[in-house]
Amino acid sequence: MDIAGTLNQALQSHQNGELSVARRGYESVLKQQPDNLDALHLLGVLENQSGNADAAIALIGRAIEIQPTFAEAHNSLGNVFKDLENWDEAAACYGQAVKADPAFAGAHLNLGVAVRQQGDLNAALAHCDRAIEIDPALAAGHFNRGNALRELGRAEEAMTAYRDALGRDPAFADARGSLGAVLQYIGNGHLQAARWADAARDFREAIELGTSGAALHNNYGNALRNLGDTTAAIEQFGKALTADPKNAAAHNNLGNVLEDLGEPARAIEYYERALEARPDFAAALNNLGNALRAVDQADRAKERYRQALALDPSFLDAHFNLGHAYKETGDFADAQTSYEQVLKINPVHPGAWRHLASLGALPGDDTSLAPLEAELDRDGPSDLERAELAFALGKIHEDRGDVDKAFAMYQRGNAAKRRTMNYDVADDAAFFQRIKQTFTPAIFDIQGRQGHDGAAPIFIVGMPRSGTSLAEQILASHRDVFGAGELMFITDIAAKANYPEGLQDMGSDARRLAGADYMDQVRARAGGAARITDKMPHNFIYLDLIRQILPGARIVHCTRQPEATCLSLYKTLFTDRLEFAYDLAELGQYYGLYADLMAHWRRVLPGGFYDISYEALVTDQETETRRLLEYLDLPWDDACLSFHKTQRRVTTASNVQIRRALYSDALTAWRQFEHHLRPLFDALPAGPN
Repeated sequence: MDIAGTLNQALQSHQNGELSVARRGYESVLKQQPDNLDALHLLGVLENQSGNADAAIALIGRAIEIQPTFAEAHNSLGNVFKDLENWDEAAACYGQAVKADPAFAGAHLNLGVAVRQQGDLNAALAHCDRAIEIDPALAAGHFNRGNALRELGRAEEAMTAYRDALGRDPAFADARGSLGAVLQYIGNGHLQAARWADAARDFREAIELGTSGAALHNNYGNALRNLGDTTAAIEQFGKALTADPKNAAAHNNLGNVLEDLGEPARAIEYYERALEARPDFAAALNNLGNALRAVDQADRAKERYRQALALDPSFLDAHFNLGHAYKETGDFADAQTSYEQVLKINPVHPGAWRHLASLGALPGDDTSLAPLEAELDRDGPSDLERAELAFALGKIHEDRGDVDKAFAMYQRGNAAKRRTMNYDVADDAAFFQRIKQTFTPAIFDIQGRQGHDGAAPIFIVGMPRSGTSLAEQILASHRDVFGAGELMFITDIAAKANYPEGLQDMGSDARRLAGADYMDQVRARAGGAARITDKMPHNFIYLDLIRQILPGARIVHCTRQPEATCLSLYKTLFTDRLEFAYDLAELGQYYGLYADLMAHWRRVLPGGFYDISYEALVTDQETETRRLLEYLDLPWDDACLSFHKTQRRVTTASNVQIRRALYSDALTAWRQFEHHLRPLFDALPAGPN
């Protein structure tokens, strides 16, 4: 018998996957030579592949008995124990392999895998490094090195290792998926769009290479969401749920996307599904609280935040959001407690400092402010964080009566916020000009009253910080009125209609449908109230649209002294963008555009609107309130004079002020800053009053 030839043919069959043929060859050799090392070793490998671990151990063990320095046999025996997840025995075998042959790259690699499973990540990394040193082209060595680095928390180095693995084997799907995961982790830490793009690319390529599963699709969806591609993100979260219908993370992330799209009611469904799958999912409870707040269910929102905190008492975002919920409903003492809990976790949390400052709940001594000022001057905070810190300090110094220090901080905060924006007031000027050119008396004569002819909603418009929140709080105190707050529905209708020019192409049926849809949406929030207010200040831009789709609507236009309005804007950090509000000259220019557009509406708008002056309301509350109710065809209600006692959720920047009775100090408060406001005065259309 040709032993060498038979053994070679058996090995070739083994490599081709013809295991039964290979087995006969190895066994025939062993009949002739029972101690043939190669046949014992290779038949043992085959038995392990066939699931016969005991036979494999016996055969390979016999080969090692005959030749204790047989490195490949030690390595193969380690593989048997690895498949059995007996990591101690596996590590011992691989250790014997590298002892017998220190240049055996595969054995070093396998030893690295085994000791990683034993929890010795540094030893795992050392063995992977040795394997790569011996064989730099070993893709699996770079991959396993990446795994060890990732578990050691060295994400940047792990990313490089996975890329090195792919450089040696572009089809290495596990390396592609792991690279995407570590890129997403890095992106979570740094919030850098370029990193999210890298993560999305690698997740996509991993999927194209055949890797699948709920976790991968969920992570890909997260990357796409952070890149702003909500449609693709929704598709990936859907695929994650197809792979695992009870995947709590995917349900939660779908809820996040729907909130991004302004659909909190639908988001609530997915957060609840996430919690059905995983009742202890604290992040989903926190997100559910946010969505419930968005649909005016503040009490339910508070309960969800409290549940999240019962699961994780150090959950900073839940403390922070609970503070918002309390602040919006006027529970200022509880809000203060929640924000103070945030500061116990993060003593320089910018948002908590700012909201506590808005409550007047911060100490004003220099020692207490030192950490906050140091954080503001540090290189670490982002521009948005720096803005929050500066606005907090501005409010503290203003409350202390130090106007110059306060204004210096407001300037720093506004400059930081302005750096986050790409804004040109000329774009707004061009937009407002298009509106004026589009909507003329002739247009309204042609189109007439073609909208939805239903109950009359009340729109409260004007510049932000002109008294719109005050007007709504007064009306919401009336027994027949529900204050719906700042709604985006008109803005959404305008966008769909390609406003302003596209509004001319809306037929009468489309106008009626748009008006009916608007009323359906607001009534879903208002319960059985006879009248509803929509207090979106910027709806002053869309008065023509409002009049055309809701011809019976009543429009209340709030006015306030330009200097007071603009300074109040400049001292406020808004959650929405309000790009014009963070530079004094731009503020003055935008105010001029607003005043000019309102003058245009006063000339051309059928049915007009009602002007209510903040100054007149503060000076003679009852007279102005009676006139307002008369315009709105509402009977008198004494509760309107005690508006500050009305319990309702208010989300605007005025939610603290409207809990107080009217006070006249606000009428002239701007004058203490007068010497700082020259850029504003120069830009306002008529100069200072």
